[in-house]
Amino acid sequence: MSGFGMEGIVHAFGSQPVIAGASLDVAEGELVCLLGPSGCGKTTLLRLAAGLERLQRGRVVIDGKVVANAADGRHVPPERRRVGLMFQDYALFPHLTLAENIRFGLGRNSAASAFRVEEAMARVGLAPYAQAYPHTLSGGQQQRAALLRVMAPGPRVLLLDEPFSDLDVNRRVQVRESTLDLLKESGAATLMVTHDPEEAMFMADRILVMNAGSIVQSGTPFDIYFHPADAFVAELFGPVNRLPGVVRDRAVETPIGRFEAPGIAEGSPVDVLIRVEGLVVMANGAADGSPPVAARVVSSRLLGRSSHLGLRVPADGGDIALQCRVPGIPPLGPDETVQIKVDRAQAFVFPA
Repeated sequence: MSGFGMEGIVHAFGSQPVIAGASLDVAEGELVCLLGPSGCGKTTLLRLAAGLERLQRGRVVIDGKVVANAADGRHVPPERRRVGLMFQDYALFPHLTLAENIRFGLGRNSAASAFRVEEAMARVGLAPYAQAYPHTLSGGQQQRAALLRVMAPGPRVLLLDEPFSDLDVNRRVQVRESTLDLLKESGAATLMVTHDPEEAMFMADRILVMNAGSIVQSGTPFDIYFHPADAFVAELFGPVNRLPGVVRDRAVETPIGRFEAPGIAEGSPVDVLIRVEGLVVMANGAADGSPPVAARVVSSRLLGRSSHLGLRVPADGGDIALQCRVPGIPPLGPDETVQIKVDRAQAFVFPA
């Protein structure tokens, strides 16, 4: 089978467990993002896949061939795996020009290889810098050069470790699109590590969410965002409002409405998580027919294309604090009263 897979990976550094039975697969031409917080084991998985670390348990398969198997000690060295690994810091050779960096690992006398490199550099806007040295280039130019160097030998598998983390926000957005085009055209099975959920949503055909050494959810960006498996996954995508409650008649009542709680036992304590963009400030009541809820504005801060509102809603035992994000600049000041509703697609109920 074409593609790449890791099965039953368990790994520890000394007595510290890092990977706890992780399995994954990436099909030929597919781009999968491994998403999770720092320290959850993402980079260790990449190093094991590339052969930079020996397996302690599990196996690695590339194009149907076992390249590492802890059970029998098999360990194909990195240079024989047809795997391209791009590090977070790009690791360009400072004494080589850009063109020489990209050609590294290719037959230097091959006219075909030289042509491929020049053509690739032209496509990503690096042709004018072919004879420049890495320290004279911007972060975005170095990133593109590092990616071309990894892709030049035609690897079957590409492993990218936080490839955009050193770029500023504006440059990151520009470089992501051209990088995605190149990766798709390569046809390689690509596994990319990131801690940025927006980056994963933009780049991935599929997202694997990792937490504490385990893959806790796998799915399309749509599935992961709108159907998180648990509170951890939901909170990866930004701040949430958390409302505690108890399941009664398969639902939970809160000061801002009633939320269904399918599959959770009667009487169970739960948390209702509502994303900040899931609270909608209404001009004329709730569009879905539910009663509007009055909220008092306590703060309003402009964030550029959107604004952050701090709200308070009356509840038994005192007001509850909420936060929401709204487009533009709302003409609202402290102590003004607004009507709010909840976008149910961005509200989730999980056991507490």
